[in-house]
Amino acid sequence: MVAPGAESAFAGRRLIIGSARLAAYSRELGEDATVVATVTGAALGGLAYTPPFAYFAGFENAHRVLVADFVSVEDGTGIVHMAPGFGEDDAAVCAANGIGTVVPVDSKGRFTAEITDYVGEQVFDANPGIIKDLKARDLVLRHETYDHSLSALLALPQP
Repeated sequence: MVAPGAESAFAGRRLIIGSARLAAYSRELGEDATVVATVTGAALGGLAYTPPFAYFAGFENAHRVLVADFVSVEDGTGIVHMAPGFGEDDAAVCAANGIGTVVPVDSKGRFTAEITDYVGEQVFDANPGIIKDLKARDLVLRHETYDHSLSALLALPQP
């Protein structure tokens, strides 16, 4: 865990970042950032967290830290979001932890009624608004775009 420096927008908060990625975030953390604790990913397993959006806050077993061997520190913070309806690895890890599948996207790739703030928006078109909302609540340390396989979209419900 890291306590960002006084000049950071995250000053006064503790952040969990993979130790191999700390140098990559030195600009955002500030020069006087301090490592306040070192814990393994396994030690975090099972801990609950507050989701960035509360759409599924009451969903059984959700919003807990899960441990998976495909998460790495090659890029990002070393922490990833799981979406069991949109990826084979995510589905397997979530199922093993008693987390059911929710697919809040229709067959045309638009958010369904569960996602009240973005209902009807195509998921990729909604990204700028989602990022803006997260930044406005100081929930974004850094925004970057990653290219990855979209084979998970095959999990969308068929008409």
